[in-house]
Amino acid sequence: MECRGVEYHVGDIISRYRIEHDSLSLQGYFDLRIKYKESTNKIGIMKSYKSTLASISTFLCYKHARISDVNFLFVRNYEQFLIDRGITANTICFYMRNFKSVYNQALIDGYTLPEKMPFKYVQSKIQKTTKRALNKAELIGIRDIDLNNREALMFSRDLFLFSFYSRGMAMVDILHLTHANTKDGILSYRRKKTNQYIEMALTKELRQIIDRYKSDSEYVFPVFKSSEPQELYRAVQCALYRINRHLKIIGNMLELDIKLTTYVARHSWATQAKHRGVATSVISEGLGHNSETTTQIYLKAFDRSILDELNDEISSLL
Repeated sequence: MECRGVEYHVGDIISRYRIEHDSLSLQGYFDLRIKYKESTNKIGIMKSYKSTLASISTFLCYKHARISDVNFLFVRNYEQFLIDRGITANTICFYMRNFKSVYNQALIDGYTLPEKMPFKYVQSKIQKTTKRALNKAELIGIRDIDLNNREALMFSRDLFLFSFYSRGMAMVDILHLTHANTKDGILSYRRKKTNQYIEMALTKELRQIIDRYKSDSEYVFPVFKSSEPQELYRAVQCALYRINRHLKIIGNMLELDIKLTTYVARHSWATQAKHRGVATSVISEGLGHNSETTTQIYLKAFDRSILDELNDEISSLL
């Protein structure tokens, strides 16, 4: 640990000793990672690890296993356990991703474990969910719907439009925006998901929505009453629930064919950009993706609809 050149404490030495002597349980190491994520205010990851730990504990019938017991057979049996319980493929991938992250962290920390890649042969794969986007007429309908006497619905509608106008900004980033992020005609922020820095021109559409909710709060859209990380996390989750519930109501009012959610705004921006012939590399930068490969996967679901329109136009020429 001295050679690694990083700060460490007595507790780190004790946990390292326990792991190297096979006396620290798998659940115990999970707890260490959970406490670390909580101490660094990574509340979302902390909760994901807690959920995964609960699932693994059920698999083990609440008996303790050593972290050194994790091998290919252990992982395969855990995966089959989840399949037999009727857990969806995407949820299985969620558990496996967290499990693998914790296991790999033990390897990164220098702990000697019998297998380097026990998750190599996991069979469950992410299943594609239907990605839906709105066309221009539907977006205009959302913008122009009369909600003057329904403030809660109007607020959720405005946040949806703000996401669309801001190149598909994720709702969690919108809710964390402060007035310091909107200076000199520029909207700038760091994505919560990737920590990528993004900036764009503050358009008149964005400015109109910001001005509509101007208050004494440091936040552009005041939904937080506390700056404590746990409270902020809960406030975001509650806000997202309310916003999506309101958007569903608006979608029903407009008789849309799809379930209207905050994520639809992001997909709609990407789709509109692609319809206009914008290069994938440009869309990638606009969405804040770390690589163009991610964007290609993201846009793949839209290819057929665009090709169908093109084929319809060509067919009508005959």
